[in-house]
Amino acid sequence: MVDHPDRVDHADVPIYHSVAQALHLRIDQLDQGHFERPHLAPREVTILHWIAHGKSNDEIALILGNKRPTIATHIKRIFAKLDVTDRASAAVQGIKYGIISV
Repeated sequence: MVDHPDRVDHADVPIYHSVAQALHLRIDQLDQGHFERPHLAPREVTILHWIAHGKSNDEIALILGNKRPTIATHIKRIFAKLDVTDRASAAVQGIKYGIISV
């Protein structure tokens, strides 16, 4: 609960962070005038979809019938292909490149 009009509810911070990243990436895209879409394997696209929907590695493994280390390996590859270091950035890049939608 917010106790002052200038404060943001702690639960809303990840949403604001994602919106700020998406805006920043879109501005970069407009500055460049074009972008090259990274190629993700079909399984990586599926995993990125679940990342964007807030699923943990354990949840994704359960959904896809894989083991957690397999999912972790896919996520490392996704991060490398999208040139990111965290899940939120991966989701934003996936949306930016039209790989996934939410």
